[in-house]
Amino acid sequence: QVRPTVWDLTAGWGRDAWVMALHGYPVQMIERNPVVSALLNDALQRAEQVGGDVADTAQRVTLVCERAESVLARAESPVPLIYIDPMFETKTKKQALSGKDLQWLQHLNQETAARDDVGDADALVAEALRRAEYRVVVKRAAKAPVLVADRRSHFLSGKSHRFDIYGLKKQP
Repeated sequence: QVRPTVWDLTAGWGRDAWVMALHGYPVQMIERNPVVSALLNDALQRAEQVGGDVADTAQRVTLVCERAESVLARAESPVPLIYIDPMFETKTKKQALSGKDLQWLQHLNQETAARDDVGDADALVAEALRRAEYRVVVKRAAKAPVLVADRRSHFLSGKSHRFDIYGLKKQP
């Protein structure tokens, strides 16, 4: 079975992309932060050196260091599947902090966002919906508002987060 390519527009540490690649999907990770991108690139190179299933998984993953909006704008054809995990909102005093690795990622991305004058997550999801062929999946905090609510087809929810799914057309 040939699986369509997934574009992970907000790669972060690459965990979600790696899981998708483990399940046989070719994944294009897009990460705008050059420091995070360099770390991801190093991790992919090391994974290929391990050999076996780890190397096979790493070979299904490609990495682009650029703003997702720019990569989407250059897409010559519709993107089969798009995955977006915008960083969860800043915690209030009553909420637990993210793990240290996610705190670092949030810190690095706040600096990049300030330099790039990046638009909000709503705009990224709206652009993804214009460029996707089959579906867009957005990972959100469980109680966060829905982005582009009128287009959401359905959702899968857990204790701390949910996946908003925007179906566009049936996948063959």
